[in-house]
Amino acid sequence: MAEKLFTTTQSSQKLNSLAQLLLGARMIDSAKLAEATQTAKRLDVPLDKAIMMLKSTSETNLKLALQANQMVTSGEIELELALRAVQIARQNGIPFEDALQVTGTVVHRTQSMSAVANALVELLVATKLITITQTTQVLQQAGDSEMSIGRTLLVNRYITRWTLQEVLTALALVKEEKIARHQSEQAILTAMQRRVGVLQVLFESGEYNECSGETLKISELIAMAGLISESDLFDCLEISLCLDKSFGQVMLDNNLITPSLLEAACSILDMVGSHLKPFQAAEALKQVKATGVSVYQAIAELQPPPQVPQRQLSLGDLVVESGLQTKEAVQAALADGEETPIKTGKRLMAASLIPETCLYKALRCYSLFKEGILSADQAVAILQSCRTDAVTIEDALTKAGWIVPARMHWSWV
Repeated sequence: MAEKLFTTTQSSQKLNSLAQLLLGARMIDSAKLAEATQTAKRLDVPLDKAIMMLKSTSETNLKLALQANQMVTSGEIELELALRAVQIARQNGIPFEDALQVTGTVVHRTQSMSAVANALVELLVATKLITITQTTQVLQQAGDSEMSIGRTLLVNRYITRWTLQEVLTALALVKEEKIARHQSEQAILTAMQRRVGVLQVLFESGEYNECSGETLKISELIAMAGLISESDLFDCLEISLCLDKSFGQVMLDNNLITPSLLEAACSILDMVGSHLKPFQAAEALKQVKATGVSVYQAIAELQPPPQVPQRQLSLGDLVVESGLQTKEAVQAALADGEETPIKTGKRLMAASLIPETCLYKALRCYSLFKEGILSADQAVAILQSCRTDAVTIEDALTKAGWIVPARMHWSWV
């Protein structure tokens, strides 16, 4: 039986790719591979035969690696793709051909065509949010209908909009090299179990937190200005992440924005930080789209004008103005003056003025204000809504019709 696995000739390139597949998929460790390589050279036999003789890995593993290696050496697929498919096949106990479909690759005799969203599909499969059967159906349906993978998943109700948003968030962090792939998978699993955002999971575990003063992204500005629907936003993010294309270019390619409006958005984005707060930039861009005025006229018509200093708002002020506590009680607890937001929050908790859940919401609203995503009045209104309506910040923002970047909630450390 095992003799069918043996090849009669192998070039050094083939040996190298097989070795990389075995090591990369953790089918064999480096010591055993070195021993097998020496044995193959000493006995003048192929590497796979030496591995089988030494029982360095199982017959099943070797068959899988050889199948992948054959497609690599024939030029049908790249080594990196083969390794990814081997890992998926092992993790899910599926044939190599099915694993290739999971990566979004349809293999032909001499070439391979990658589906737009292979990275998205891989993350969904790795976290068991979709099954192999669903993956195969979605890839076929997306190809036939020319819809994005994410939209196809939503149409089939395989995942919710919230799930897609969280997976795209995790994928973006991996692409930006802010977290590792395994961290993204664990964060998604925890987020799904607890029904909280991926960013909150990573923040609480200490694996990632947004630095204060981070630059606003063009996708975030366009979303804040309401220039794009949620479905189109997900599509563009998916394509941008999986094809390494700029978000603006993806919007242009899909006729979701005109070149002049994209240019206006970029001009306004350049002013964020130096002349405009993000919430002012979003309002200006909204006016450019709605009325057709120039960027500078839209900025000049902002009320209050951007040159007027924004009123300051401390965490204590936010707690008082939103009705979470009285001014007298907060002043007594903070008699020595306010410190950092966290220290202030701890002092309010120590005085039994605010429970931890409310403090969490207050700190998140404060972060959105501090980063210029919300004005002082807007931050107060959101926290007040959380209190009076007993809802989450996300629900309060949705009710108010305000779209904010999720990552900007977490810069208060």
